[in-house]
Amino acid sequence: MIIVRIAFEEPESAVFRVRELLNMTAKSNPCWNGADFVIRRGEHTCIEHGSYDASELLTRINSALVAQN
Repeated sequence: MIIVRIAFEEPESAVFRVRELLNMTAKSNPCWNGADFVIRRGEHTCIEHGSYDASELLTRINSALVAQN
């Protein structure tokens, strides 16, 4: 289980975009093949996994948070 924390101030629409991103990542990215991502709210946005791949994924998560529909 890989915990992704999303800041409390982020709207639910942004959390939905992140959830979709994580679902696609678990299905299509070989580095995260079948990963069990769990989204929890927290004081700040982060991913609880210490790897280069996690840093790259956090960048994509932050982009999804600020994207407009």
